[in-house]
Amino acid sequence: MKHRIVSFFNINTQFDNVGDALINRELVKLASNHGPVVVNLSNCPPRFRETLRLEGLPNVTLVDGSFALFSKLFKHRMGGGIPIFLLKPGGYFGGLGSSFLFKAIAVLLFQSLLALFGTKICQIGISYERLSRFHSLFLRIRRPLLHALYVRDEKSFNYAKRLGLKPDGIKPDLAFNIYEQAVESSSSVKNIALSFRTDQYPQQIDQIAILVKWLVNSLNKYGLEQIVFVAQVKRDQQPADQLSGMIEKEFGVKAPVVVCFDSIGDCEQAYATCDLIISNRLHSLLIGGSRCSKLLGCVSENANEKIMGLFDTLNLTDHLVDIGNFDEALADKALQTALKNDFDGRPIALSLKQSVERLFSDIGE
Repeated sequence: MKHRIVSFFNINTQFDNVGDALINRELVKLASNHGPVVVNLSNCPPRFRETLRLEGLPNVTLVDGSFALFSKLFKHRMGGGIPIFLLKPGGYFGGLGSSFLFKAIAVLLFQSLLALFGTKICQIGISYERLSRFHSLFLRIRRPLLHALYVRDEKSFNYAKRLGLKPDGIKPDLAFNIYEQAVESSSSVKNIALSFRTDQYPQQIDQIAILVKWLVNSLNKYGLEQIVFVAQVKRDQQPADQLSGMIEKEFGVKAPVVVCFDSIGDCEQAYATCDLIISNRLHSLLIGGSRCSKLLGCVSENANEKIMGLFDTLNLTDHLVDIGNFDEALADKALQTALKNDFDGRPIALSLKQSVERLFSDIGE
């Protein structure tokens, strides 16, 4: 049976970030529920391909090279089908650099050709923050070419509207597609997982060290036995080693480092052993939340808007600690809230599946 709708996706993202691997994989899985998906993996290193584990998935065809991808796209369109070209998900922020000018022109010309040819260009599961003038200009110029543009939180939605990007709506983060089973609530706080990025501003590592020390002192009364530092992104490994050494030396608490930037499975397994997940990385919290029901987000002004936007959308702002303006009383209140209230992402996962189903259904009408 010939399918009227076929999706096409070119994976080109951060290859040392397990969160990016996850959302790219889940986008493919969600699209494959509604017809064939052709995925170009030519830009992906071997380990990243292994992490994605797309081989053998129903309705998924893997190709090596843009020529192979777009040849299939044009062939499908010439046969009377509807091609959907999926743009990469994730966070969009900052500038593009002057060197991107010619690439931007090439992208606009090629995607204009795709749109004129009848391709439905769609972008799902993105967020915007701190965009430069050139970056926002490029996105505004490209916006009319997109059939659908869906951001992943209200903060990004409002920001995109102010920039004139005209988002079509909000669809939950693609990581929610892994929320399939109920997570057992833990009554103990013996093992906790910490996952931090420390590269957003100079004093961030020092602020996180203050938070971690406070956490150890606060959680000792619960019988804290171990802190697992999870490095989901390659550049997080060195600061994780630094923080681990500090904790073991000053407090005598076991603090192993789990390096899993190239394995979604290893990452999920690390979180499954823990009673509380604490992080300033969005997908550390979301992957962790699929294996552990207690979440505490860490933010600082102008640095973690993706987390603030998502937690605001989910009505979880009382699960946030401000490490930029650290206040022990407020931090303790957020910690107690996280310990007493379990997070269940399954209703959001269902909402994500239903919203993607509506998108494909509308295109097929």
